[in-house]
Formats: sequence, structure tokens, C-alpha cells
Amino acid sequence: MSFAVLADLLGGDAGLPTAYAGVMVGVTLGSGVLIQPVIRRLAQTAPPSRPPIAGLLAATVGMTAGAILVASTELPGRAFWLLPIAVLLGIGYGTLLVAGLVEVEMQAGPRDHAGLVAVFYVIAYIGMGTPYVMAELSRFGGPVPWIAAMAVICALLIPLTSRQLR
Repeated sequence: MSFAVLADLLGGDAGLPTAYAGVMVGVTLGSGVLIQPVIRRLAQTAPPSRPPIAGLLAATVGMTAGAILVASTELPGRAFWLLPIAVLLGIGYGTLLVAGLVEVEMQAGPRDHAGLVAVFYVIAYIGMGTPYVMAELSRFGGPVPWIAAMAVICALLIPLTSRQLR
């Protein structure tokens, strides 16, 4: 979302939209990679619901801030405000990726581990299609309501995740 949808929507404000998108890719994925060892350690000591809830919180706040930023067309320098949002969304991505893999490890036996990890990655990376879905949905009411809807979905998943992973 940060580098495909939000960077596309705000890149014209920054000038050099391709370079801007590239920076957002680096910031988002870099944040996601840097948080992963921290989350792995947290998963070893915290209750099982803590890592996925932390990831969903980061995603909720990031998506909410992204919707507000896209809607704030008069905000000076708004393209640069995407940097902290990209960090939040990257943290959400990295946290949820590790949390999902930890859950697979806990659920899978030795014979099923490789297959379940593969299934997890397939399901997780279906999310890479989100920008295409967002582009189509944006024909109906523009992008802001749909970005906000993603924030609401992330927020609604928090209590569900908490109940499921007790």
C-alpha cells in the first residue's frame, strides 16, 4: 500500500514520482526487514497474540494516516509525510509476516512444516494484489474511502486475533 498505492497518489507532489516510489519501497521494505528480528524475540517471550496485534496496530495507524494524508490535498509538503507512514506500514508488514510464520511453526508438525509455510506465503502474498483491487475500487468514490476501509478492516482484526490466539 505505501509504495504502490500511496506513493502513486502522492508522487506527483514530490516531483520525480519514480524516484519517490523507489524511496518508499526502500523505506517500507527496510522497516519491515529491520523489525523482524525484534518481533522474533518478542514472539519467544510474549503471549502469542502480542506480535500479530502489534502488527495490526501498526497497519491500522498507517492506513488511517495514509487515508488522512491522501485526503489532505492542501497540506504543504504532504508527499514527505508519507515517510513515517511508510515506516509504520513496513513495521506492520514485517511484524505480521513474522507473527504468521511463528504461528505456522507452532501449529505444524515436522512433516507438515514446509508445506504449511508454503501455503502461508501464498496466502500472505495474495495481498500484493491489493493495489490492483484498490485501483479498481477507487473508480467508485476515489481512493480515500477504500484506504480508510482497509484501516477499519485492520482494526476489526485486532479483537478477533486477540480472541483466537489466547
